[in-house]
Amino acid sequence: MQNLELKAKCSDLLIFRRLAEEIGAIWQWRHAQQDTYFNGDNGKLKLREVDEKPAELIAYNRPALAQAKISDYNLVIINEPDRFKNVLSIALRQTIIVKKYRDLYLWKNVRIHLDEVQDIGSFVEFEAVLDADNNERISQERIDYLVSHFKIKESDKINIGYYELLESQN
Repeated sequence: MQNLELKAKCSDLLIFRRLAEEIGAIWQWRHAQQDTYFNGDNGKLKLREVDEKPAELIAYNRPALAQAKISDYNLVIINEPDRFKNVLSIALRQTIIVKKYRDLYLWKNVRIHLDEVQDIGSFVEFEAVLDADNNERISQERIDYLVSHFKIKESDKINIGYYELLESQN
C-alpha cells in the first residue's frame, strides 16, 4: 500500500480543527495512541496501540524529505498486543515509544491527522491514500491545497517522524 504524506509543526490545534471543518473535512475520532518501535534493517516496524481498537503492526519505508513524499507500508491487525509486544521484544530490540492523542479528519482521499505528541508538541499530517482513483498527481494537488489553506510555512514542514524527533532528544 502507498500514501503520499506531509508532516508539519502546528502552532494551534484549535485553529487547525476549524480550518479542517471549513473545507468540509469530516471528523472521525480522537484516540490516544501508543507506537512502540522495534529495530529493523529495512525501514521501520511499529506496533500501534489505540484505545478501544485492535492494535496494528505496521512496517513502512519513507524518505526523509520536508515535502510530500511517498510512503510504502504494510499492516496487520494484532488482537493480543501485549503478548505480541513481548514476543517481538524477545527477538528485536525495542527502541522508542511515541505517545500521542490524534484527531482524524477525512477530506477526499486525504486523512488529516492533528496530533498532540508527548514531549515534542503539536503537529498536522496530511496522508493521501493512493489508489486507482486517486493517483500521485491528484493527491499532490490536494496536499498542496491543504498546505495553502492551513497556511503552513516551509519552515514548519518536517522531514522526519516522531520517532526521530524523540530520538534526537535523547
